[in-house]
Amino acid sequence: MDKTNQKNIISLIGTMHGKMANHLPDEFIFEQTPTNFEGSAKELGEVVMLSDAEELTESNKFLPLLKSAFDIGKIVALEHVNTNEINHLLKELNLDIVFPNQEDNSSIELFAARKMNDGNHFFVTQDNDENESYSHEDTEYTYTIIGPEDKPTNIEKTEKTTKDKVLNESNDILQKTRVANFATWVQEQNTKQANKSETSSTELHDLAEANVWDVDKSDDGQSFTIRYIQYSCHSFTNGMDYYFISQSAQLNPSVLWKWIEKGHVSYPNIYLPKQEGHMRRYLFKNYWGEDPGNNVPLEKTSPENANDKTTITSGISYSLSGSLGFNGNGPTGSLTAGATFNNSQSFSLSDCSVNNMSGSEGKKHLAAWEYSFADPANGSTEFYYTELKDAPLLSRSNFQPVNQWIWTVPRSFTDKWSNFRFKSEFTWTNGRSEGQMNCCWIKVQGATHKDKHWHYHGFWVPVKKPPLLAVSIGQIDFTKAGESQSAILVSAVDWTAKTDADWLSVQETSGRKTDANGIYIHITASPNTSGANRTATVTLNGTGGQKQIIKVFQSQY
Repeated sequence: MDKTNQKNIISLIGTMHGKMANHLPDEFIFEQTPTNFEGSAKELGEVVMLSDAEELTESNKFLPLLKSAFDIGKIVALEHVNTNEINHLLKELNLDIVFPNQEDNSSIELFAARKMNDGNHFFVTQDNDENESYSHEDTEYTYTIIGPEDKPTNIEKTEKTTKDKVLNESNDILQKTRVANFATWVQEQNTKQANKSETSSTELHDLAEANVWDVDKSDDGQSFTIRYIQYSCHSFTNGMDYYFISQSAQLNPSVLWKWIEKGHVSYPNIYLPKQEGHMRRYLFKNYWGEDPGNNVPLEKTSPENANDKTTITSGISYSLSGSLGFNGNGPTGSLTAGATFNNSQSFSLSDCSVNNMSGSEGKKHLAAWEYSFADPANGSTEFYYTELKDAPLLSRSNFQPVNQWIWTVPRSFTDKWSNFRFKSEFTWTNGRSEGQMNCCWIKVQGATHKDKHWHYHGFWVPVKKPPLLAVSIGQIDFTKAGESQSAILVSAVDWTAKTDADWLSVQETSGRKTDANGIYIHITASPNTSGANRTATVTLNGTGGQKQIIKVFQSQY
């Protein structure tokens, strides 16, 4: 049996009550979890979903169960919640991320999180009720039809149009699209390679923990999902924070594209070929969250401007030197003598132009791109009208752009804010096109291409600050006889160190911030006479909540 076509199981806690509730069973098999469930998270489905009708608080008895499910790699989800409820979950998951209030305060219909070896993955779909889409056309125009020579006649025809008409979006179609996108995300998570091998690479994306946000902004039945992959690290050499961001998207407007009229003559009437719903442009803008003036410049952006190309590569190569702190969890993810970041991805660009608008509007921190598609071209010339070709394929089917950039942020600026975020804006514009009109193969009116529908989405994307405390190793193994071993600690803040076992000691228990070279801390294990293997931890705490942990193992042999 093809497992890719099987529905995933959702273990439901509570009762679904949001706008997506009616359609989630179309893509998933639901198993109700008893309110008195006391079993293991291993017994639950691939997705563990909490959908309490009452407000989710920090004292919710099911939060520890979600934490257990998250720790063993299951997807945990909240259905129809607000920002506070999401942050209660994030706090329980120890992710040190604050989900920001969105501009219009509308509810989050679905929030999901999963811990993978390569980082933390999130899926968010937010209600769009406060942001309506609009339809727009130019004002009326008039044209004249001239009859054939044997029946000369002049017929004047006027077409009237409207402006700023709110689309009557089908909520049912929208929710089906959202659910389908979530099911695709779950399946993608399931097919990822779960076990990533240890690496000694100096590539930043091999060393650092990624935070991946998939934001579903589907609208009017069109499927729009935008992905943000974030890596961050702190340079102890120059005191700067580096944020590496990749913004990719799956954009499919095909549900709106249609032919209104293929075009023909039924004397004395003329019917011009008309089509609508194809995309004319996408616009992405990303601003640093708190107004930095020009203190947070872009280090690099990609892709650059491009026209008349079939493919384009978006890629950034960057090298950092000195001692660096990462958001990584493994032994190699905390400290290195330097790291590089190399990432590139190619995507199709047929009949589309790229305009890199980064750094415009007087904002050096603005990361922005506009993708503009060619309008449908005229085809063969007929007696009364010109044939209109289909809109370019990428303007009416799946388009997958990739934008990348680096923000360089002074730590003195970072420290002003308790949580970090950046503002992302996504705007799309559908079009309406009419073919050229001819009389005796002579053009009397050119083809027209207009903006038909458009929509602006503005939302906040959480960002995790890089640590100011780094240690060169994540685990130490001791022999039965006991011994002392050392690790290098680099810290931009004052720090303390302690152990959680009486057989383990650390010589340096506190200190001030270090230089970029760091200091040695010495860890000693006494002889193991217990007759069993034993484990412990050394916890390093920095002022401001910074923490690093060294796991310790001592053999009984």
